[in-house]
Amino acid sequence: MRWSWRWWLVVALSSGGSGCAPTEPGSGASSLEATRRLVPSAVVFAAPEGSDGATRRTYAWERADGAREPSGLPVAIDAQEHRGDVYLVTPDARLLHFVEGDPSREELVARSVIDHVAVSPRALAYVVIDEGAQATASVLHRREAGRDVVLDRTLYALGALSFAPDERTLLGVGSVNGGVAGLHVFDDEGRRCLTNCEHRTGHSDPAQWTPLPASTLRFDGDEVRWDDEYGATHSATWRSR
Repeated sequence: MRWSWRWWLVVALSSGGSGCAPTEPGSGASSLEATRRLVPSAVVFAAPEGSDGATRRTYAWERADGAREPSGLPVAIDAQEHRGDVYLVTPDARLLHFVEGDPSREELVARSVIDHVAVSPRALAYVVIDEGAQATASVLHRREAGRDVVLDRTLYALGALSFAPDERTLLGVGSVNGGVAGLHVFDDEGRRCLTNCEHRTGHSDPAQWTPLPASTLRFDGDEVRWDDEYGATHSATWRSR
């Protein structure tokens, strides 16, 4: 069954860099964001090392004075703030929107969502699994100004989403069916592969593969840099000229 290894891939890829912790509020933050922020509170489930499964957490509101209060939100594998609202991924893979973080104001955004969502001051992005007739695909969505756009559906696996400095372009780690996972860029023009583009599992030397990010992506102009699991730094050009 393909689902289990896909979960292992996206969870492993997202463990370095982007993580599950909510991002800091961006521009246009509400008064709610200015006085408190959403933080992981407690781990209620952690899969044994080497097995499939995402960590499940409860979340709390942390006030400016450091005190915490329960959020009242459901147990989640990820929760992110976005313009004062909360977007939360449940263990059964639903993406829920809580208006102003209010547990009683719940809206269903999508089903079959994997990995964490990415947020910027301008947009929200998430990945949905589509078990189609041909093959399983990862469908990348970007929501901006009330509009939901599908940026890509060409990859077999996709995770570890991050927004570029323009707050609309996305970078993520993924692979085509049978390909080696690498870094990809997604924007309104489509998908562009940055690393491991020609490599296929079982047909190329792993020593030639560009290591995946094990740290937060760092942007410098048109370049993106990251560290691998051994601390070595790698770079690629993320912005097309």
